[in-house]
Amino acid sequence: MVLSEIGGYTFRQEGHSACEKLYGYSAYKDRDSLNRAYAELMKKVKKLIPEGLCASVYTQWSDIEEEINGIYTYDREIRKIEVPDL
Repeated sequence: MVLSEIGGYTFRQEGHSACEKLYGYSAYKDRDSLNRAYAELMKKVKKLIPEGLCASVYTQWSDIEEEINGIYTYDREIRKIEVPDL
């Protein structure tokens, strides 16, 4: 089993976005709350491994012109999501 699209959490890092409109599945006001939500998501994903999960894909790698739900900012200068200790 593969989760082909998970996450997509929205957070705009001021000065590093090409997008003015918020688009994503959940919006966060700061990086700390974004990272807490991501850590909770990864805990849920990890619990699926014994049930047959072999891969998951976070949406998306970086922000783009119309979406700010990436791991990195649009200019790839800031990593918004850090890997949690699980």
